[in-house]
Amino acid sequence: MNNSTNQSLEKLLEELGTARKNFGYPVIVAFDRKASNNVLKQEFIERYSGGLFIAPMNSEVDIEAGISYHQLERFSLDEPRLSFENADLSGSKAVLMMRAVQGKQIQLSQPIGSTRRRVTRLAEATPINGPSLVYDIELKSLKGEVSQEGRAYFNLAAGKNYAFYGGSTQYELDKLGEHFKKYFEGYDETPGDRDIIEYTLGQIAHVQGSPLKPNKFAIRTHGASKNTIQSGDGAVVLFVELEGFNSENAAPPDENKKLPYLLPNGYSANVLVNTDFLALNIIAAQIEALPENRFQLKFKLENAEKLEYRAEGNIIFQEAPLPQPGSQLYINEVTWIAPKENDANNGLTLEFINNRLTVNFTGHMQADVRVKPKDRDWIQGTVTLKWRILIKYKVELVEIDGNRKMVLIDDSDHDVEFNLNYEWSREIEAAFDVFLISTKRVETEYLSYFHATFSRLRDALTNLHLEVETFIMSSLLFRNSQIAIDSLHQPNDFITLGQLAEDLNKFSITPSENGEISVLANEKIFFKTKPYLQDVKWSVRHLPDYTGDDLKGEINENTGEYTAPAADKFKGSHIKVMVSAQKGTHISHVLVSVLRTTIHVYPSIASVNIGSYAEIIAGEINGKNISMKVEGLGELADSSRPDPLAQATQKYLAPKQVPEWEEGMPIVDKVLRLDKVVVSNGTATNTVHILLPVAMDGPYWLKPKQGQAGLEFEFWRKPSGKPEEQVAKEETSWHVRVGNGTIDDGVYTPHPSRPDGEYIVIVAIHEDQIIDLYASMIVPIPFVSAEKFLALYASVEASDNSRRARINRK
Repeated sequence: MNNSTNQSLEKLLEELGTARKNFGYPVIVAFDRKASNNVLKQEFIERYSGGLFIAPMNSEVDIEAGISYHQLERFSLDEPRLSFENADLSGSKAVLMMRAVQGKQIQLSQPIGSTRRRVTRLAEATPINGPSLVYDIELKSLKGEVSQEGRAYFNLAAGKNYAFYGGSTQYELDKLGEHFKKYFEGYDETPGDRDIIEYTLGQIAHVQGSPLKPNKFAIRTHGASKNTIQSGDGAVVLFVELEGFNSENAAPPDENKKLPYLLPNGYSANVLVNTDFLALNIIAAQIEALPENRFQLKFKLENAEKLEYRAEGNIIFQEAPLPQPGSQLYINEVTWIAPKENDANNGLTLEFINNRLTVNFTGHMQADVRVKPKDRDWIQGTVTLKWRILIKYKVELVEIDGNRKMVLIDDSDHDVEFNLNYEWSREIEAAFDVFLISTKRVETEYLSYFHATFSRLRDALTNLHLEVETFIMSSLLFRNSQIAIDSLHQPNDFITLGQLAEDLNKFSITPSENGEISVLANEKIFFKTKPYLQDVKWSVRHLPDYTGDDLKGEINENTGEYTAPAADKFKGSHIKVMVSAQKGTHISHVLVSVLRTTIHVYPSIASVNIGSYAEIIAGEINGKNISMKVEGLGELADSSRPDPLAQATQKYLAPKQVPEWEEGMPIVDKVLRLDKVVVSNGTATNTVHILLPVAMDGPYWLKPKQGQAGLEFEFWRKPSGKPEEQVAKEETSWHVRVGNGTIDDGVYTPHPSRPDGEYIVIVAIHEDQIIDLYASMIVPIPFVSAEKFLALYASVEASDNSRRARINRK
């Protein structure tokens, strides 16, 4: 239920009654924004399959040409999450978010003056710490469409301000985000792949014979005027175009004050239906469908304020041979022509006022009459025919097949009012008198000819049909949720008020963050509803389309206590399940990730220059409070732009200067210091290694190669004006900056009982030089395979050799 305004229904009806506010659209739909975002979240959970939005991508992002690069290896995003972010018709905005749930990110840098790249940052995405891809949808530039199958969608490539939170600086966030934008646009440019990046909002069921067939729609967010109403969370408003209705000049309003706030107290949904659409496209269309050989009628809006519609065109009445005793008599074929201007005494009109439809056909026409008495010449004259038919209907909500629909019901107090009057010309009246022709008999006999045409029209007018399912309009924005309509009003255009997805908006589940939570294998978590409700039934199930044999865990259906499966009962790093709470017809869901480890960080290692910074993303599987601290020279600060899907984002600030090296300190500290960002939940920790280069590595580098016992490293340099050369072994000292093993003469030996993590850092120093000269390398093994690492280095070497060859040729 919407509680975000203090507008009464009476006030809304009064405001809508002063002037029509359809802006040229046949249908306008309004939903409470808070309720909409909750339904979008719940439906996201209901259909979440753990599948990937696009195929795992392998690509390189050129962040800064010749200086910084990012490699993405089997990087995967999960399904998009849509939310509406503001309540402003002048700048309506939505946000799409996708989380990186798997894949590895390797950042490479190429120091100025160097020809070689080196690994400076490693990060691995998981469902807990995977960075988000976030971008804005400027709704004024977005056009929703409906396919022939009824799928409502928009193109994801239409977004702006892409940011991928796998970078440290704002520049990197934007550059990485731009890479994903171009990646999406690549799909958009290939017709066969375009549907891959179409975001499906809902699915309209094109009911047989339904007059509501949306084909396009605009989405806006709306807040009420601050001078009159407290708009609270505001509304999401759809301006819908329908097949058959001319919306060529329709345009959404561009200021909040131009549109009345459509959600009065107690309602979370409202569907405004343009009375012109009902009158012209549904009611008038039934009359216009009469056979063209006799009826050529077309209705138009006559009076917008009075909601009156008038027919133009004509009706042809057939010739009537009416033989009389001793005489021949004919009333010629005659055409009733609708007047060009409104005439209260001559016209076919529809009027929609106060939920009622009045059909009025008051008309007159003059027909030629000829009479031939026996042995006499023809006598010419006329007859003027006058008639009036008045039919009344009312529009009510009627429950049909479990849903309340707008239906047209007969509202006449008595039988349909109809009469036909004749006015014969003087010549014809005289002939009737002289030759004893019965006027009453002629009029009675002609009635059947008149009715041969008129009865078709009368049948149409007395059997008008209207059945409008406004509740299905929710399917433009939501996949499984409808509006429960409970009231109908016609202040000018019709409005049907109700509740959006009452089954999903009664309560939520805690604890959770954006509908998601994580738990360790074999641990327990107690769920409850907010607000707290008794007699709730709890359940847990695998995600849709799951086909494996992993256990999903157990939940007490009465208490909400969930026990995650043991680590040996599922494969991979994690599994996802759905926990649901149900009370009667009301239900809520939460996604639960069962993980093997507790704390996840992103990145795991980074090289940060003195005075610079790095963004650290961290998550704890239970959402418990986590702390971060620096062991070393740097410090932490709040992030200026935290990842919206991350539990915690902090900025590591490197020191602006480093204390001088002193005797007793490790030799490697002369050239490369090490800080640690320790993330803890009180019982478990995880560490981000921060490398702080103290000295310039200059024209020195390490070259990996495959040795007999594994990887080996060589120390190379490029003296000024001389060819590249390997630094002499006797002038080289080798050091392990990160890792538990040892290195001797370029050969790294792991520790026999303390295995390394997913990487090591080694340093080679050129001894006995005036200044400290060195090279370092993050060796990302087993983060990536040795083959992958060597191939990466080989490709860089090949590129460098090719470049040098080109220079030499010049």
